[in-house]
Amino acid sequence: MRNELILSNPCDAVKTPKAEAKKRGYLEVGELRRMLAALDAEGESAFSIAVRLGISTGARRGEVLGLTWEHVDFKGKTISIVQSLSQYDGARKAGKPAKEIKQPKTQSGKRRVSLDDDVLAHLSKWKAIQAGELLKNGIRQSGSTPVCCSLYDARICGVAVFAGGYLDPQGFSSKFSKFCEEHGFYSTTGKRLCFHELRHTQATLLLSNGEDLISVAGRMGHASPSITSDMYAHAMPEKDRECADLIGNITKNRATGKMVEFKAKTA
Repeated sequence: MRNELILSNPCDAVKTPKAEAKKRGYLEVGELRRMLAALDAEGESAFSIAVRLGISTGARRGEVLGLTWEHVDFKGKTISIVQSLSQYDGARKAGKPAKEIKQPKTQSGKRRVSLDDDVLAHLSKWKAIQAGELLKNGIRQSGSTPVCCSLYDARICGVAVFAGGYLDPQGFSSKFSKFCEEHGFYSTTGKRLCFHELRHTQATLLLSNGEDLISVAGRMGHASPSITSDMYAHAMPEKDRECADLIGNITKNRATGKMVEFKAKTA
């Protein structure tokens, strides 16, 4: 059409099939508490801290593994998510580094997320342990040190990691998979839990307990609350009865010709 070789685009007449909504699995509250108990039993480590952050913040795997200490505000009880650790499949063949720090795809991906007191206490304890162990290897902890890093040169699930450096994302996922298999953690889909479902768990539990959509969208780093609404509509409590009662209260004095006065809520 651009070259004026045809008058119309035949593909315009094609009807695209409607995509089926993907069922998003999450962890039930009881199982979430059991997972935290299992992490307590394992003690402080880069792995346990990464899982705790996933539970506490709903951050993506790359955002958790890309977090450095300079972006942890213990006084303000927040973390700033400004970068993500990405991994390329087939990087060796393509001549690219297997791991790379990248900026969030959207501006809303850069966000500050509040932390609860429990995860803050574990972070503080882990930071002290990490500093001491790295120093034994001649590595001084700094603001650019990843929060979740190996304390020693090692191999995790067959992948080499180096003391003080970023963990391998795929190696971490493999370890999380084995952790869930060992303890029997399954999502609501019936399949073994994957790390990203901790993100779904946070959004589902917050919305189902009445947290407002805008706050949850900001915490998730969604570009728009409508994205959160579309993804987690199943988790939002039924408000139809409240709507019926409200409209009834507004119009209940119609017999006397009077309307109930009310003040509209402002943003």
